[in-house]
Order: sequence, then structure tokens, then C-alpha cells
Amino acid sequence: MTRTKMIAGAILAWNVIGCIAFAAQSRMDLTELAKTDPVTAQAFAAMPGWVWGAYGLAVGAGTLGAIALLLGRRVAVPLFVVSLVAEIAQFGWTFLGFGLIARKGASTAIFPLVIVAITAASLAYARARALDGTLRR
Repeated sequence: MTRTKMIAGAILAWNVIGCIAFAAQSRMDLTELAKTDPVTAQAFAAMPGWVWGAYGLAVGAGTLGAIALLLGRRVAVPLFVVSLVAEIAQFGWTFLGFGLIARKGASTAIFPLVIVAITAASLAYARARALDGTLRR
């Protein structure tokens, strides 16, 4: 197995985990969640449909981008761009629209920053592979 395929496989696994998280969070029982994490339950309840859509688009485009990377296709690059833009929209609402940091503290930004960094790194990797000719049509 080539190094590119191994990296693409890892990126795919990460994005599949994101899809699972999206499915779980979108179906979560907010009454039960409120018993252990009331602020997150409030955030999910207040989340507009477009933010849920951005979340789904982010994980869906990231997953398709990883599959495209695994298959050696250049379309991985624009798919990772879509994923990154959707993540920024989603987390923008979470932190600026809902005010999660003010309600739960700065540490709540750590994991979203990791998510954005991994997507940015996936995009950079796909761009590099497109430029070196590893990715085709």
C-alpha cells in the first residue's frame, strides 16, 4: 500500500467518525443530554437548520474528498474546500452565534480547532498530490 493510500485511509476513517457523530448528534434526546450537559443541549436545540446542514455538508464532503483521494481523483481538492468552508460556518455559529465559549469556557474551542486543522491539512495534502500528479482527472 502506498503512503498516499495510507494517509487517505486515515483521512477517510476520521471523516467516517465525523459522519457517525453527526448522525448521533442530530438524533440525540436533548432532554437526556440536558441532565448531564445542559449548555450543549441548549446549543443543539437552538441550532438553526442551516447550521445542521453545514455540519452534514462538512462531514459528507470530507468523506467524499477522502474517498476521492483514495481513488486518486483531483475532485478531492474542491471537496475538502467545501468541507472546510462548511466547518467554518458551523463553528462560526456555535462560537459567535450561540456564544459557546462565553457559556462553557475557552477549552470548548480546542476540539473544533483540531477538526478544522485536520481538514485544512487534508486539503493541503490533496493539493500537494494534485500538483505532483498523483491525483488525476
